[in-house]
Amino acid sequence: MRPEETSYMFNFTYIKSSTEIIGKAKIKVEALRAKITEREQRILKTRKEYDITDAMLVDLLTQARKQNQNNRASNQTYSVSKTTGSGSQMTEETVTIGAGVVNLLFTEMEFIESEKSEAKRLELIIRNLRDIPDQYDGLGHALHESELTYLGF
Repeated sequence: MRPEETSYMFNFTYIKSSTEIIGKAKIKVEALRAKITEREQRILKTRKEYDITDAMLVDLLTQARKQNQNNRASNQTYSVSKTTGSGSQMTEETVTIGAGVVNLLFTEMEFIESEKSEAKRLELIIRNLRDIPDQYDGLGHALHESELTYLGF
């Protein structure tokens, strides 16, 4: 026997005041900022561990993006040039970085951009949200379950 399927039965909208929404949005922005910091630290740690310079990172990410655009099978490794020394003592060597490391860097950077965009949108809402009269003779905004869940109500 299966449990009753309720997803089609209860389709409510919930009225929340701008104060309630703004409060939850501020908490969400703080959580996003903390996650961004955590991801940036993970990137720095990985770069330090594998001695990945800025130039190498750009090269690795360019290779990974090209591979994703072409929908090719995943490489096991990526090769990049690393320049050491300065002036006449400069040397260049090829360094091999595993695909897992590149994927971690690529994914973390994409998540950071997405989370920055989310935080920016929430900050816009925080600055501009005001209560409006609703059909129930109160003040507030109609939210659906997905919005309630996202904001943590």
